[in-house]
Amino acid sequence: MSDYAKALMAVAQKRNHVEEVSNAFDRLHDIVVEHPKWLQLLDSPMYRTKDKEAKIDYLNLSSTLAACLKIMVQKNHMSLFFDVYHDWIRLIRKQQKIAHINVYAAKSLTQEQEALLLKRLQPRFEHMIIDLHLRVDPALIGGLKIIYQGVSLDQSIARELNELFTTV
Repeated sequence: MSDYAKALMAVAQKRNHVEEVSNAFDRLHDIVVEHPKWLQLLDSPMYRTKDKEAKIDYLNLSSTLAACLKIMVQKNHMSLFFDVYHDWIRLIRKQQKIAHINVYAAKSLTQEQEALLLKRLQPRFEHMIIDLHLRVDPALIGGLKIIYQGVSLDQSIARELNELFTTV
């Protein structure tokens, strides 16, 4: 977990600006995805820190987020932008008690299968709302691959066959 994301969350919570920072960070992320050269400029040693800070101010972001970005600029850490953003998203989800779980299956799940999966997952995520993101992965022979916060719980037949071949 990024120290920048943790510090940003701590300051945003202290100032009661979590939602404001979250909205601004999402907006900035969209801008950076559309205009990757903006991030390259802030990461470039060819521009003065003062000019980079002016670019941040121009966007009229949350003062808390802007301060964090300026620190990243001063320390030449803008290359960490996407990591900090994704860590921020994890922190927000944790605060909101939402578990975003990616589920990969060989074919689409029926409503009954989805309900059964939710029933089996719920005890592992007590006091959290489970948000399933179902995807079809034709590379799977059968079974499911479940990923939560980058950790995989792979119950696929392909994984079991792979393990069988590596142990023989």
